[in-house]
Amino acid sequence: MPPESMRESRSTSIEGLMKNPSIIHRRLDLKVGGFPSNPAGGVWRTGFTLVEILLVLAVIGVLAAVVAPVAIRRLGDATMISSADQVCRLLAEARMMAMEAGEPAEFRFEPGGNHFLVTTRTGIEDAQVGASSSGMPSPVDNTGKPIAQGGMNLYTRSRSIGGHLAAGVTFAAPVNSPTGQPMTEGISAQWIADLENASELADVRWSPAIIYRPDGTTNDGEVKLSDNAGRTIKVRLRGLTGSAVMLPMTIGEPSETSTGIAPRPR
Repeated sequence: MPPESMRESRSTSIEGLMKNPSIIHRRLDLKVGGFPSNPAGGVWRTGFTLVEILLVLAVIGVLAAVVAPVAIRRLGDATMISSADQVCRLLAEARMMAMEAGEPAEFRFEPGGNHFLVTTRTGIEDAQVGASSSGMPSPVDNTGKPIAQGGMNLYTRSRSIGGHLAAGVTFAAPVNSPTGQPMTEGISAQWIADLENASELADVRWSPAIIYRPDGTTNDGEVKLSDNAGRTIKVRLRGLTGSAVMLPMTIGEPSETSTGIAPRPR
């Protein structure tokens, strides 16, 4: 192409661009990766309006209102089942400790609370040196077997386990039928002195002990767990085999657990 024609063509192109700047915008958009212009010469909208954002938030809120109660209920169910399974494992541990140590092992819990204690220490009160010489009866353990004399206190131990269940889960209080009052008792500080959480357990009022004998047997019984939502799970003990079985969870109104009204099956 002759130089004159090239200059004339370039001049025509520049005049065209000056008359239609949107062409420049589209070309720049394509070069720098921006958003292309729409055919009307404006820029395509790339954001959301306030109404759209509020609509999305409203949908999320409705979904949360539907899903949250179900999720909370499932979490509560799982916590109760996990706590009952923990009690089963603790009872099995007490049985094993009794068989390995060759002496009775005890499982205790905090009525109305969530603390527990497993130990092979025997006896209820400290046995002091000279008890027999003072005319007082010789100390005995919870099975009626005399405790060997010697030392400042005469407890024997293989090991102890002390702790608590998940928050919100509590042990139901066993009731002494003649008085209608929960049965609780204290224990000697020596029982828990070597535990890391001894200070946490020191002031706990404990249930009567569930005793496992060295042959692995115990007495028939049950441990009941409950929470503020009315869930209840019973762990049943089979004395002959010493096994602990978790029964199906039941649920009632929150007030039913404390009043003794039988909850409905779940």
